[in-house]
Amino acid sequence: EAAPRVPLQGRPGVPRQRTQTERGPGQKVTGGDISALRSVSELFRALDHAYGGGHARQALVRYLEHEAEPMLRGTYGEQTGRRLFCAVADLTRLAGWTSYDIAAHGLAQRYFVQALRLSQAAGDRMYGSYVLVTMSRQAVYLGHGREAVQLARVAQQGVGPSAPPVVQALLHAVEARGHGVLGEIRACTGSLVRAERALEAARAGDDVPHWARLFDEAQLADEF
Repeated sequence: EAAPRVPLQGRPGVPRQRTQTERGPGQKVTGGDISALRSVSELFRALDHAYGGGHARQALVRYLEHEAEPMLRGTYGEQTGRRLFCAVADLTRLAGWTSYDIAAHGLAQRYFVQALRLSQAAGDRMYGSYVLVTMSRQAVYLGHGREAVQLARVAQQGVGPSAPPVVQALLHAVEARGHGVLGEIRACTGSLVRAERALEAARAGDDVPHWARLFDEAQLADEF
């Protein structure tokens, strides 16, 4: 059974220029293709962590446009499709983050929305919560406290109480920052207390996604 397709309409990015090496519609997507997407995503993430400021952003956008997105128009089964959507969601979120780094906030938001759609198509609520965390942090930076709180709460609802404690702690901390922007001291304190309690419940063997593994007491303190 074919996986559901994500509509191409409204996808952010630069205008397409078909090259000889670009995939054509209907080409089969393999596990190796998805592994390559993951490897490239790690490479660009490492560059962003090392240099920031949108470093290599244009190369990332070109890869997304000419290599990753054409795979969405390929052929694949349901399981492969879900893995593909999640891998492209990761690249798309990163494109949004690098756009945020250079203060292209409208473009960043469009990438984030598309990454959220892709994570929904993949059925990956955990990664969807990460995208919402990123959107909430951008809202805080822009001074949109109410939006930041709402995004954090949607992320919490998406993963539910069964999420790893570290993830729950991160989501509560992100909500706290939104309350801080609004000057809601009591609500901010409540979110911080929930974050601290969640961290106390964390165990070494928890299955924590890569984007939350470094969140600890020190990271929580750095949020404020």
